[in-house]
Amino acid sequence: PMLFTAALHTYLRVDDVTRCVLHGLDGREYEDAADGGCYRTQQGGLRVAGEVDRVFADAPESLVLQRSALRLAQGANQDLRIAQGGFADTVVWCPGPDIAAAFPDMPAADWRHMLCVEAAAAAQPVTVLAGGHWQGWQKLQLR
Repeated sequence: PMLFTAALHTYLRVDDVTRCVLHGLDGREYEDAADGGCYRTQQGGLRVAGEVDRVFADAPESLVLQRSALRLAQGANQDLRIAQGGFADTVVWCPGPDIAAAFPDMPAADWRHMLCVEAAAAAQPVTVLAGGHWQGWQKLQLR
């Protein structure tokens, strides 16, 4: 058997991450890597005010990022549906101002313009038996 972990690093360009609300994780437990690996429960929509690094194990197959946060063509007013299959978890990441300032290839203020919503196999490794196969996917769709 082969064991592995994986994540699709889906970096989304947003107007202002502090205005983002990611819906679909209310009531879900997550491991907070930005706070020493503590476990917490998400209350309401996920909002970003600084560094966020959360692993939601056994995440729902579909999330929605509210339309006001997206950098879309003028006149567009659609939410972004983020669906996944094959992956059991979701990672939500934003570096926040302190970590972004340390990146040599990212202007310090640009943390406000990105949000990662990753389909992931992070909490538990995936096991593929000899001769077997595994498939994972993520679909982003304006709705």
